[in-house]
Amino acid sequence: VVQIVLGVLSGVLGGLLYIYQFSHIRTTGAPIWTGVVSGGLDDC
Repeated sequence: VVQIVLGVLSGVLGGLLYIYQFSHIRTTGAPIWTGVVSGGLDDC
């Protein structure tokens, strides 16, 4: 039973960490993408 609980907890924590890292990268990369898009529109 303990191994099952630990396995579930590790899976949940892994998923949360993955989602957190993905959202963090997306939010930090947003200004770069907006700058690229606005720069490309300005070039046009």
